[in-house]
Amino acid sequence: VDVQPRVGGGSGSSDADVVAALVADFRQRMPLPIDKSLAHAETYRITDSGAMTSLGTVCDQEVECCNRLIAFLNKRLAALDAAMRGEVVMDASLEKMHGALLFAQVPKDWEKQGYPSLKPLGSWFADFIQRVDFFRDWNDT
Repeated sequence: VDVQPRVGGGSGSSDADVVAALVADFRQRMPLPIDKSLAHAETYRITDSGAMTSLGTVCDQEVECCNRLIAFLNKRLAALDAAMRGEVVMDASLEKMHGALLFAQVPKDWEKQGYPSLKPLGSWFADFIQRVDFFRDWNDT
């Protein structure tokens, strides 16, 4: 990790400072997992045939995807934060993530774990939060 300030940028922020600020921001704004136990009674209603309603099935699958992505992002951001503070070794995957964040790109492992999107990093994260909020509302109402 290059911790020396960049020349000519005028901001005085090093690459590490830029990425550390992004990591802190994303960790602070990370939504909590969706609690399926708080679901409205109709959300996961079982029909007379013994199957969950179609919309309940879709909601269940999307909530699981959201919760897996939240857990994955929390783990990866915490690992990068620890590596940048020198608490753990920064492996190749964390270096790739660091580079992607530095250039405002969605890291490849996030794309693989998440959902298809052509948005740049900031828009992708805002969209991710909106998706989680949407499925949380669907789950809870």
